[in-house]
Amino acid sequence: MKFKRHYLFFVLLLHSVVTKAQNQRNFTAIISEFENKLNTELINDHSGASISYAVLKKDTVVYANAVGYADFSKNKKADTNTLYRIGSMTKPITALLMMLLVQDKSIMLTDPVERYLPEIANLKGYNTFNKITFIQLASHTSGLNREPDTKKSTSGAFEEWEKKALGAIQKTKIRNNPEQKFKYSNIGYGILGLALSRAAGKPYTKLVNEKIFQPLGMNQSYFQITDETKSNLAQGMKLKLQKESRNAAKEHGGRGYKVPSGGIYSTPLDMIKFLKCISGFSAIIKQEHIDIMKISHASNEDYGLGLFIYKDDMLSVVCHDGLVDGYSGCFVLDQNSKIGIVILRNCSKGKTNMYNTAFDLLRKIIKSDPN
Repeated sequence: MKFKRHYLFFVLLLHSVVTKAQNQRNFTAIISEFENKLNTELINDHSGASISYAVLKKDTVVYANAVGYADFSKNKKADTNTLYRIGSMTKPITALLMMLLVQDKSIMLTDPVERYLPEIANLKGYNTFNKITFIQLASHTSGLNREPDTKKSTSGAFEEWEKKALGAIQKTKIRNNPEQKFKYSNIGYGILGLALSRAAGKPYTKLVNEKIFQPLGMNQSYFQITDETKSNLAQGMKLKLQKESRNAAKEHGGRGYKVPSGGIYSTPLDMIKFLKCISGFSAIIKQEHIDIMKISHASNEDYGLGLFIYKDDMLSVVCHDGLVDGYSGCFVLDQNSKIGIVILRNCSKGKTNMYNTAFDLLRKIIKSDPN
């Protein structure tokens, strides 16, 4: 009997080793195919850009790499330390900050924003009997237009973003009363960031640094590019022209009020740390507050708090994309397998469809290793 037990243990161990080896070969083949596809598409784009990416499984980065150029004019290749603007992927980070303030009991999701930011009453069509709340801003159900009725608020120095946001409030219309109807609003997140700052008594960017970047070890995530970090920045390129976009270069100085809605620079490896956090692998936030972020709060769109939601027979994904002049990207995170993917590019457009590529890679990895 003792021999049989040892034999059975040996058989199970051998099977486990063989299975892991096969899964690794499958994963290597999938990544190789993925990278070949990206390289081919970048060559066909004639943009001189790069694509950087990282893959998370549970709490471990299982792969990270980059293809293409961070600075085509200097023949400088991108790597895993290359910085990109992440655009609207800033919104989930702002939403996480909100939930951390809820956890601290600094605010409640149902608090009227007017309590902390009375200037919100200057919105065109503001209704004092149906006041906008934090959860409505974070879920895009506040009824606000996507942008203010002036382009002046979307440009200007980083240091002036709060002033620009306050000015934008007066130029923003409420299309419909706050309810459960989803309507994507960049200015809504600008107002949200300003209101969180007022509620906590600290600048928004300082709050994000102290409550998210530092505790999560996101040491390569910034709101401003300095002389020190400029060497790691990928130039925002123009499709087909292999040269830097003038507007992308100009926007490094600031984009007006859009700091809380699209102002962060980061790397795929740093964004993976954010994905680990919302997967539940971080002590900074309780699971109950993470779960609220992943519940749909709109009647006409599967959108939580800073997170789009997608489900089918295989996947249960939360995700978000980002697009600004010279940069684009996305992240996808499957709640069942705890596999996450971040892809960033220093070109607004290209043959690589960011979401389709990320979802395709996610499905292939899950199929190759169902455990």
